[in-house]
Amino acid sequence: MQQRLLHAIQTEDRMDVRLNAMKAELAELKRLMAEERRLLEETTHRRKEEERRFEELGANVYRPRLVDPRSVRRKTLILAFDGLLVSIRSSAEEHFEVSRNGWEVLEVKKRCFVVARTGLSEFLEACLREFHLMIWTSRKRAVIDRILRFLFKSKKISFDMAHTEKNRIWSRDQCFPLGGNTSRPLYYKDFDLLYEHNICARDVLIVEDEVAKISTNNLMNALVPRRWDLSVETPSSSFLIDHLLPYLTTWRSSVKGTVEFVEETRPWATLPWVEEPVEALMKWWGPDVKKTKTWTDILFHSCTYEERKTLREM
Repeated sequence: MQQRLLHAIQTEDRMDVRLNAMKAELAELKRLMAEERRLLEETTHRRKEEERRFEELGANVYRPRLVDPRSVRRKTLILAFDGLLVSIRSSAEEHFEVSRNGWEVLEVKKRCFVVARTGLSEFLEACLREFHLMIWTSRKRAVIDRILRFLFKSKKISFDMAHTEKNRIWSRDQCFPLGGNTSRPLYYKDFDLLYEHNICARDVLIVEDEVAKISTNNLMNALVPRRWDLSVETPSSSFLIDHLLPYLTTWRSSVKGTVEFVEETRPWATLPWVEEPVEALMKWWGPDVKKTKTWTDILFHSCTYEERKTLREM
């Protein structure tokens, strides 16, 4: 009898703790709603004041557009690393060929040569100001940290992102092997991880040069530039500054969701070296795509989130 009474008291205590937590969450939600209501009322009041002033001054006066504060959200930009921002080489022969084309090759360590894309520092600085910036790569975290610190010390980037922005770098630990070649599997990036970290995919754009790595997701959330070819792009030109950044700025100011924005703007028709995602995926798979059964089911969204989680653990 005493054990039952003790168990009932403990259960009641746990219920009280949960109830208090729920009350705290409800209070926070009410506070956020009140703050949003206050901002909306403030904007409405300002709009009415502007209209009253313009009526006094006359009808032929330029009226500035007041932005609804609810539409101003800081969007999340996810960038690939090798093949988009830098090119990582491992052999001395490639090192020689690249340097002969005019690129400055940096030797990070033995069998690791890095070339930074033109305008990399300015591009990352602009992205940090405008977005929640993330780097998501299938390489190991230790390798990425070493390269980022080296780029900072060699003044190729103006801040030590490896040291100050650890929460903004996802590496192989946040990717999942895609079966097939077990000795060197392809690692893919699953947007379900964004939901698990409370990141809304509606306001996420991922720029990925290897479309197979994001093919388990909605491809309209992505920009797919061709992998950086150092023999085609010259050091004097800058895809990052001249083409990619203006498009990202337009996306930043749009109130539409990423999928709707990408479908409407069709960047593969206007930006150089950017491919239509589905066509790029079909090109990557080749003519035998319809013959593949197991993993193409995953790639073409025919399994659920729980099934994908099970497959991750296989």
